[in-house]
Amino acid sequence: MTWDGEFDLVYALEHTLGFMSADELIRHLQCMWKAVKDGGWFLLQIPYTLEAEEATMPVHKWEFSDGRYTLVDKCIVEGNKKREQCVIIDPGTNRIDEYFEEQRYYTWKEIIDLLNEAVVEQIKSLRDLSGHVASDGKEAKVFLGRKR
Repeated sequence: MTWDGEFDLVYALEHTLGFMSADELIRHLQCMWKAVKDGGWFLLQIPYTLEAEEATMPVHKWEFSDGRYTLVDKCIVEGNKKREQCVIIDPGTNRIDEYFEEQRYYTWKEIIDLLNEAVVEQIKSLRDLSGHVASDGKEAKVFLGRKR
């Protein structure tokens, strides 16, 4: 991104942070912040924090639907990485498909630290886009910064 102070609002919608290295992520956040005008806003909305996911992990679930068997296996492993594996067995076509994904999960505090390192100013953590303040990491889904 090459914009420099061109936008009143930069909005990162449902941003999953964990597929980039920490250095890449900080550079990415810095580029978005640089695009914000003085007096403008940066809004980072994420689908989850580690705190929110801890209660739902691990998952080991078999399911039968539409003639197919599905196994979903999710867990959090060392380094706060979520490992997800999905196996779909379709007896009707004699086909087995397997998907694997691993991504780094961040805590609310780590996201604040990343935004601080990217030099985002006046950071607030919110529950939602209505502006309700998050009381803890489980509620934090929106991070708002304002450029002076």
